[in-house]
Amino acid sequence: MAKRKFKRLHRKLTAEQRQRFEQVRQWSQANRDTLQQGADEKLTQMEAACAAMQVLKAEREQRGISLGELATCTGIDKSNLSRALGGTLEFVFRNAA
Repeated sequence: MAKRKFKRLHRKLTAEQRQRFEQVRQWSQANRDTLQQGADEKLTQMEAACAAMQVLKAEREQRGISLGELATCTGIDKSNLSRALGGTLEFVFRNAA
């Protein structure tokens, strides 16, 4: 069997690309606290959204309301409602405002 030849995945950066990379690196270091604070706030919002979905799911089940009925009342697609009430963080991440 012949040996496979692999292409080089990392190419050398041009002077312009290196300069841009350095600018972005310096900016991110200078704004690290602000970026971290924004990430923390977003995480708090997502945790609150997950908690709200758990409460809504418990209420729906306690009252015996079907997912279809809830979808009709809220105007949210049944599939999206199912994903949201399922508590998947992936759904919250994709749909977080």
